[in-house]
Amino acid sequence: MSPLWGKPQYVDEQTRELGREVDAADAADSGAPEDRVREAVEAAAETKGSGDLGEQGRPVNRRSPFFIGMTGAAGVAATIGLVEVLLKARSVLVLIIVALFIAAGLDPMARWLTRRGLPRWAAVVAVLLAVIAIVGGFIASAVPPLAAQTSALVHEMPKYMHELQDHNSTLGKLNVKYHVQQRVTSLLSSKGTALIGGVVGAGELVIGAFSSMVLVLVLTVYFLASLDRTKVFFYRMIPQSRRERGILLGEEIFTKVGGYVLGNVLTSLIAGAGTFAWMLAWGIPYPLLLGMMVALLDLIPVIGSWVGGIIVTLVALTVSLPVAVATLIFYVCYKLAEDYFIVPRVMGRTVRVPALVSLIASGELQPGQHLVETDLAGQLGVSRQPIREALHRMEAEGWIDLRPSQGAFVHVPTATEVDELLDVRGLLEAETARLAARNCDAAGLARLRALWEEGQAAVRAGYLGAAATVNHAFHAQLAAVAGNTVLAALAGSVSRRVQWYYRMAAPVRGQDSWAEHAELIDAIDARDEQRAQLLARAHTEGTRTAYHQADHL
Repeated sequence: MSPLWGKPQYVDEQTRELGREVDAADAADSGAPEDRVREAVEAAAETKGSGDLGEQGRPVNRRSPFFIGMTGAAGVAATIGLVEVLLKARSVLVLIIVALFIAAGLDPMARWLTRRGLPRWAAVVAVLLAVIAIVGGFIASAVPPLAAQTSALVHEMPKYMHELQDHNSTLGKLNVKYHVQQRVTSLLSSKGTALIGGVVGAGELVIGAFSSMVLVLVLTVYFLASLDRTKVFFYRMIPQSRRERGILLGEEIFTKVGGYVLGNVLTSLIAGAGTFAWMLAWGIPYPLLLGMMVALLDLIPVIGSWVGGIIVTLVALTVSLPVAVATLIFYVCYKLAEDYFIVPRVMGRTVRVPALVSLIASGELQPGQHLVETDLAGQLGVSRQPIREALHRMEAEGWIDLRPSQGAFVHVPTATEVDELLDVRGLLEAETARLAARNCDAAGLARLRALWEEGQAAVRAGYLGAAATVNHAFHAQLAAVAGNTVLAALAGSVSRRVQWYYRMAAPVRGQDSWAEHAELIDAIDARDEQRAQLLARAHTEGTRTAYHQADHL
């Protein structure tokens, strides 16, 4: 290479031009030290013809203050941009969420119809027609009274104007004292444009509300018809290492939402029916309209039934004051009955028991742990009444123990209970494995192998809770590929409690459980029914042994 203070020989015109620029820069700054730019230009001139692009420099220091600050600033900018996008689209996002919520609430009814032989599309159509019939009934009951009252007002308008001019009538005295007619005339003449603008604005509001309702209806139909595909779309966004748990949590959330909506609809129907019967009994006008209005308002948590009761009480004043007082007392009593009797039984049956059982079976609530109603209510987002009712039902099912003057505690399984349940489990699993070896197809076998790999990875990583969850999914898939729905239902009836016991035995079972799963998969793949049956029975006995070993640790 030429010395820095010499004149190098450049290989082409491009590097020669670059050298001239460097010489000009040196001439402009004669006091500068040795020029490293010239050295780089000379090195590039020598190696350009060989095709070599030179040596790579040191990697960027990702821990430098500049790089950290730039990364943080980029993150802040991206977050601000995302927030701006969400704010701009918030109205549409709210409608999408509302439609998805409604679809999740209507899905249990559609599935109920599907289980009774209807195709999915027919079940969806039937549910939507029922909803449209309810809404149409409310509108049909509301329009005639409103039209009659409007017609009566128009018919009586000349009479009211005549009384306004009569100084001896009540309206006339009010007109003289407060100048009602002059004020209305002045308002119409001076602010007519503002009033017209207000009317136009109200029309725009009505059109906007109608458009939103139509959009929610269309989205609800779409989500209800393709709810499974929608859930799969969201599940694909979850990382593979956490997808199994995400699916289980997602299904639990959809189940709880559907149960909550269904329970809320049932309590609202009870409120509407009670209002209708009360108004008929006391001769309060518009019983059908107000009964449906109370049913719709009761869908609003906490305050909905109170608002409906106040409206009905005010309407009852048109009959007499005693009837209005009696109506108010009726709604106070009904609210107490709803909070302490109706809601606990309906919600406890549709929502809370599965949620609390999941907390116990998943290991979040440990055996012997004291259960505080207020803590559970806050964790599940409900009042204490549904929790109290659910605890009584779970005591009957053997999940918890209610101790006088002490409260509720998670049940501690006895060795006898575990042995009896695993005896039943062993029989069911042996027959399930035999049928799986006979009926399993390639897709079902691939799903079993995928779950086995996921469980193996969880055990190797030390994630015993995740391994227990995947173990539950593996046995559920085994029951599914067996092809016997009655047997699958029987196996599912004990699966939650077995999952609970397996979590206690997981530290001892470890890799042995998944090695046994691998042998079982091979037997199913070989269509060896007898071997699959023996392996399944031995697998259950291994769980029994591991549980008793863990119990003595």
